[in-house]
Amino acid sequence: MPIRTDGPVLRATRQNLIDGLRNRPMAPAAVEAAERQAVGFTEKLIDKYAAAVAVGEVGPDGSASASDEPILANRAPTMLMYGRVQSGKPPCFAARIRFRFKAVRPRPT
Repeated sequence: MPIRTDGPVLRATRQNLIDGLRNRPMAPAAVEAAERQAVGFTEKLIDKYAAAVAVGEVGPDGSASASDEPILANRAPTMLMYGRVQSGKPPCFAARIRFRFKAVRPRPT
């Protein structure tokens, strides 16, 4: 499922990585590569969630609310992101968690 990548939070994160706000500055090409990784990982995560947990809870058009129904799969899904040393995993995660897609929140009880 495609996600939005034009939101203000990701734009600011991108600039912070280039400027080196909390770490060494990164080249724009390196930031773009990390963003592509983050986008791919996040889209796979949303697709996996929709296939194994619940349809319509996450993603740009998701309800952002967890249902009371049992998950779709027999067990909860897992994902692993791996890469070489110094390959951009932390910036990828920083961008991924800042994407402007709806997160699932538990229903109030």
